[in-house]
Amino acid sequence: MALSPEEKEIIDAQFEQDVLALVVAWKAAEEALTRLATDPQLIALSAGLDDAAADLRRIELMRAADRELNRMIVATDTWGQRVMASEVYAGTTSALKEIAEQGASTTLIGALGGANTRSISVLVQELRDDARSVADSSRRVLRRHLRSTQQEIVSEAAINATLLAGEVAGRDVRQRAAAVATLFSTKAANGQFVQINGRFFKPSTYGDIIARTRMIEASVQGQINATVASGFDLVRVSDHGKTDKFCDPFAGKVYSLSGDHSRFPPLKERPPFHPRCRHILTPFIEEFKTPDELAYAIARTEDRVAPGVPIQEFLNDR
Repeated sequence: MALSPEEKEIIDAQFEQDVLALVVAWKAAEEALTRLATDPQLIALSAGLDDAAADLRRIELMRAADRELNRMIVATDTWGQRVMASEVYAGTTSALKEIAEQGASTTLIGALGGANTRSISVLVQELRDDARSVADSSRRVLRRHLRSTQQEIVSEAAINATLLAGEVAGRDVRQRAAAVATLFSTKAANGQFVQINGRFFKPSTYGDIIARTRMIEASVQGQINATVASGFDLVRVSDHGKTDKFCDPFAGKVYSLSGDHSRFPPLKERPPFHPRCRHILTPFIEEFKTPDELAYAIARTEDRVAPGVPIQEFLNDR
């Protein structure tokens, strides 16, 4: 899927480097937890039926897991403070450049800096929440795995949570419990500690999803902040052709930030439209558009032009 020219300004080499930095931090936690999940000392104690010593080892392993997950949270916070600010300002710069290229002049009223600062604070907090959710999920998966090595019947709550994924349906309670224990042991041994909506992910895989999604969110917020601070109301969703059911209803369309425009609808949903979405927004300065450009924008917004259809093709078909 080729990026649009506007998207290439945001999703560049630095973007990819920043994504990798978070993935590496979460990969380190993943590898440490996998080592804990396959701890040879616990396996030996369990095989020797020394329950008291095995219980103490489980406690030690969970404490070690907490230390690793806390390191991951701290690393994520440090990453977020830097990258969320960078992406918000990248979006701001991109929007101001687009406004100038369309022939408009900007008279910033001083609110842009404050808007960006507030946006960065919110985005960093949301990223913290992401990291804590991943840490909590990882603790639960590891704890259930370590309990299963003791051949305990997992709680009914754990059984029901896994049943939501449809992985152990159609069995009696004891069979379901055994299947749940096997499931969590298998996932933990493979480093899949993040359980989201019945699916299991490796932290490094989920870190890539989080990084890309949150970074686009930050860029889009910067674009909105710059558009509003410059005194404009309309934005256009980037368009790199037909992609998926989540993006196609929005790609290439023009929306009103205030919701008060007579011709274009309000922006009720903004990119990213799904995890790892690559769509962004750009300012759309109506008074600097030619009649053909305006007609094309209206037709696309009214679904009379498909995503990815260029303006010249639209004009030729009229």
